[in-house]
Formats: sequence, C-alpha cells, structure tokens
Amino acid sequence: MTFEAHRDYWGDAPAAQKVTFRVIPEVATRSAAASNGEVELITNVPPNQIAPLQTRKNLVVKSKTLTNVHMLYYNQKTAPFDKAAIRQAVNHAIDEWALTLASALRHVHLHDNDGRFDRH
Repeated sequence: MTFEAHRDYWGDAPAAQKVTFRVIPEVATRSAAASNGEVELITNVPPNQIAPLQTRKNLVVKSKTLTNVHMLYYNQKTAPFDKAAIRQAVNHAIDEWALTLASALRHVHLHDNDGRFDRH
C-alpha cells in the first residue's frame, strides 16, 4: 500500500512525498530486506533475531515497547469452559514463566491478571 502526499493539504508539508508499506511475513526475508537496504524500517523482529541485526553497521536497531497483548479467553457459554474448575485447570496447566522465556527470550514482561478478568 502506497500513500502519497496531498499537495493541497492545508497543514505543513510532510517529511516524505511517498510512503509504501509492504507485508513481508517471513522474518528472514524481512531482516534481509533491512540488511540490504531494500526497506527502511521493519517491525515485529523476534528477540532471537535482534542481535544479528545489531551487528550490521548499516542498521540502527531500536526497541520500542508496544501495547501488544496476547490473552487467552474462554467461551464460558459452551462446554467444557462453562465449568470454573475446567478453566482453572487450564490456567494452572500453563507455565506462564516458561512460556515467556521460551517465546520471547526475556524480551517481554509477564503481567499477572489485574482482577478485571475472570482468572478461573
């Protein structure tokens, strides 16, 4: 998707006349595109790919905390999740700390439930 500056816009001129967004689903392809100068910005870099990108002299790697939250919700209107004991058993079966370490290599933070949602 490409956005071009509207020359009759009433405000200040934009910093760029054209911005193109490309979806590059594969991490390796996305990283290679950044490394070879094909793109100017990539996002959603897995933690285990940050260090290799930091070794590239032509790249500046910046980390930004996003409000990207992954949550597990149960449909409590259908079996088996209509039973609190089942929901509680599933919650206890999930090793949240191990999941955090394995999936993000300590680049994410685990926040306990703040009480707004049913933990059972």
